[in-house]
Amino acid sequence: MNGGFKPGDVVRLKSGGPKMTMSAFEEIPDSKGMATYVRCVWFKGSDKASDLFRPETIELSKED
Repeated sequence: MNGGFKPGDVVRLKSGGPKMTMSAFEEIPDSKGMATYVRCVWFKGSDKASDLFRPETIELSKED
């Protein structure tokens, strides 16, 4: 399950936070085999940040 996201989509965590750009899917081993994560990038001031998120924890960002 990839949540319907594609690279370049602007997303946010469902719990809130900054707008992020979805950059890639990554497969990570877990206790049940392989799990799909979404790599997102964003800026903290002038510093670039990046992290992996489960697809079910993010959603497409709505226009402000």
